[in-house]
Amino acid sequence: KIELNFNLIIYIISISFVSKLANSWLYQGPSRIIENLGLKINRLAKAILNNCNIILKYFSMFFKILNFSSPTHKRNLSRSSHSRMGTRKLEINWPSIGKINWSKVRNEVPLTNDDIEYLKSIPYDWLARLVGIIDGDGYISILKSDSRGYVSISLKIGLIYKDLPMLESFIETLKFGRIAGPYKNIKGQDTVYLIFNKTELQQALFPLLIYNKIYFLTNERRIQYEKALYYMESG
Repeated sequence: KIELNFNLIIYIISISFVSKLANSWLYQGPSRIIENLGLKINRLAKAILNNCNIILKYFSMFFKILNFSSPTHKRNLSRSSHSRMGTRKLEINWPSIGKINWSKVRNEVPLTNDDIEYLKSIPYDWLARLVGIIDGDGYISILKSDSRGYVSISLKIGLIYKDLPMLESFIETLKFGRIAGPYKNIKGQDTVYLIFNKTELQQALFPLLIYNKIYFLTNERRIQYEKALYYMESG
């Protein structure tokens, strides 16, 4: 009985469709019918395509959620290597950039394992803020001596005197660097400088930025940074 009722419904729908098709044929002509059918098929195809795109989008979001929730995709500071701009790798033993001739370095000692672990514990956001200030108010000085061939490299951040507490907080967190000043700038304002020397950059600050994959944003600072790395690595 259910099968007969179902067949009856199909029969009624078919009769209705044929009736509408006949009326369209009489009043619109075959070309108009074909055009309407083409439009309907086109709309149907677009609807199917849109639904497929939506389904694929949700599947993609679902798999991304699975990937990000996986432990292998979490940010792990104890990985064996990290890259800078896809080329440089820094091993977990935290090597300095280039070779440091400790016999010629005054008042500096190599970092200990505890020093390295402390540097790695500094929050990413804090370091990003420091790099932003270097981008805006700092510069990397590279001075080459013609007589001995020695290259002096330092990083300096210059701020007006009222911002001295900010510079002091950087030293307090990093545990290295020094304050110089105040000096009068071209506007007659008292200016103080936070200075990192070459050794501090080689064994601490630059490896720390590489480790956290933090880069300078301004083109001028990036050029200075790459040039400093080149001289450090070439000795």
